[in-house]
Amino acid sequence: MFKKNIITIALLTLSSFTANAADMKTKIEIKKAEESIQEAKVKLVSACGNKEVKFNIDWTNYDSYDYKKLRRSQEQIVRFSGALIVKLVENLTEICSQGEYAEMYKSELAKISQINISGHKDQELRDASFKLENEGGTLLMELNASSAYDSKFEKLLKALW
Repeated sequence: MFKKNIITIALLTLSSFTANAADMKTKIEIKKAEESIQEAKVKLVSACGNKEVKFNIDWTNYDSYDYKKLRRSQEQIVRFSGALIVKLVENLTEICSQGEYAEMYKSELAKISQINISGHKDQELRDASFKLENEGGTLLMELNASSAYDSKFEKLLKALW
């Protein structure tokens, strides 16, 4: 009986350690993502002339995803999401700095002072969605759970204006 209790305690400790390690890996990926996003933000502000852009990233919907269905771990999806956000910020930077109507877009993009980002609540949705609020001052981004980039996202961003 005593050996059985020790084995049970050891297994519970091991499973607790594994869960905490996974949580730590996810936290590390979130930190890396946020650092990369800050680097992209500097380029956005420089190119588009924003006074300041505050990023609010809500990672809570990622906690409810079924990662077995996604065939990826939470830390992988968080890493991919960070890369997707960086790519979308780069798209915004390109919209206001390149192309025939860049100056017109730049005047609109310069109004953005806040970007709110979250994952879709429904992990089955395959596209990201974008919306402007507060007279163009707030950009809302809801990302697809797989965090896959699609070239049409830049067109969807341009269509906001």
